[in-house]
Amino acid sequence: MKRDIDLVRQIMMNIEDLPSGPSMQFRMGEVDDPVVRAHLEMMISAGLVNGKITEPYGARGAVIIISGLSWEGHEWIETVRDDGLWNEVKITVLNCGGALTFEIARDVANQILRKRLRLPAE
Repeated sequence: MKRDIDLVRQIMMNIEDLPSGPSMQFRMGEVDDPVVRAHLEMMISAGLVNGKITEPYGARGAVIIISGLSWEGHEWIETVRDDGLWNEVKITVLNCGGALTFEIARDVANQILRKRLRLPAE
């Protein structure tokens, strides 16, 4: 399975919308659970999402428990939240022949935002 950075963004935005409070089970009905699980495993491992995935017990499948985004997860989603900016990031990277990784998406988005705000490049 390939990592889908658009799905990562969508999952993170959905997690951000969860109400404050105790950890809760997470599901995304429009995406097959194995795909969501694999992406959440990667996101938890990378430190973007606070949560855990329990292993299957008997007839019950694995349960994904999420308590929210990490600080880095919040920072990333704030950077790429705007759909127009997100599309510009993807086009910029693909036109250069690069791969759209988490770090590259963040860096390109930051460069675009800095240019729009007339801030010096980092």
